Amino acid sequence: MINFIKITNLAKKLADMVLRGKTIEKKDIEGDHFSDEDKDYVITHLSDPGKVEARKKLAKEVAGSKNRDWQKVEAIIRPVPRKRKIRNNWMKAAAVFTGLITMGYVYYKNMPVAVAPGTEPGGQQITLRLPDGSIRVLEEDHNGEIRDQDGQTVGTRRGSRIHYRRDSESRGSGEVVYHEIYIPFGKTFQLELSDGTVVNLNAGSSLKYPVHFGNTGNRAVYLDGEAYFDVRKNPAQPFVVRTGDINVQVLGTRFVVNSYKEESRIRTVLVEGSVALYKKGEVYTPEKAAMLAPGQKATWDKTQKDLSFEEVDTGLYTGWLSGKLIFNHVRFGEILRRLERYYDITIINKNKALNDEIFTAGFEGEPIENVLNAFGRSYTFEYTIAGQTITIAE
Repeated sequence: MINFIKITNLAKKLADMVLRGKTIEKKDIEGDHFSDEDKDYVITHLSDPGKVEARKKLAKEVAGSKNRDWQKVEAIIRPVPRKRKIRNNWMKAAAVFTGLITMGYVYYKNMPVAVAPGTEPGGQQITLRLPDGSIRVLEEDHNGEIRDQDGQTVGTRRGSRIHYRRDSESRGSGEVVYHEIYIPFGKTFQLELSDGTVVNLNAGSSLKYPVHFGNTGNRAVYLDGEAYFDVRKNPAQPFVVRTGDINVQVLGTRFVVNSYKEESRIRTVLVEGSVALYKKGEVYTPEKAAMLAPGQKATWDKTQKDLSFEEVDTGLYTGWLSGKLIFNHVRFGEILRRLERYYDITIINKNKALNDEIFTAGFEGEPIENVLNAFGRSYTFEYTIAGQTITIAE
């Protein structure tokens, strides 16, 4: 557990060094709560000339504001030389800003944090639910270590990617515990699981997975949304994706599963290798499972409770990995839901007849206005934009 007294004392020390114009080095940042990467981060943010000047300017503004307000009270209590008071405020302000950098950085990187209302999974931030139920917000473009509830490092974060330590490197008890990551609209994320399997998650998706896979049994993960899997082969432990009413079992292969709760179908597209599909609650047997070949798509209809197969161009279903939006004979109602996830917007469609129109189109890096205008050339409709909400008129 982080010792906040030590961290506070360290913040004061660094604040004093900043004020005296001394160069901060790694050896000046004591304590085992800071990795070399953490120390580099702190040094950069305290020593960068641009950040130093901005911090001084803000500190002076805060100090001046506090000084003006305090003078009114001080005149009644006791007079204090103005020059000294400004110095005290400046010291306090510098300590506060330095403390925010050091304490805040350590706290949010190394502690499971309780989140405020509005930042639960399903909000606008990437979140990671830990085994104890606490939720950590993964800030944009931050790097650092992912730790378990005992403070042990289980993985590393690099921007929009988490790499978990391999099972062979694990120092855990052997008990299978889970992390669950949620990716909001407008974002994608990549995980490398502890068995070497790489998972790319699309916007509006969540994945529950073991921090470390056990030595026996299946390697099972739980998906809600869309993901591209590149599974590390292990014949002794098949990899299973559990999603909705369908389980997808593989040994080593590449495939896409699309299983959003709001959609009426679950789609599995095989790019390479082979997969077997079987119903939730059933025990896998090769004789009963439905086998999928490369270049095929399996579609499970949630209402009809049946499975169908067809040959497809797999590129149509993996384009999102490179930021593309591809629609091939897709109902407009489904297109709108995909646009909401891709652009992180809300679309209200009052033209209900438009929902059943079928479109084929492709986009890459286009503003939402260009996308809607392109569809409007095939089927005329009007829309308005207010902030993050688009309304299609009747």
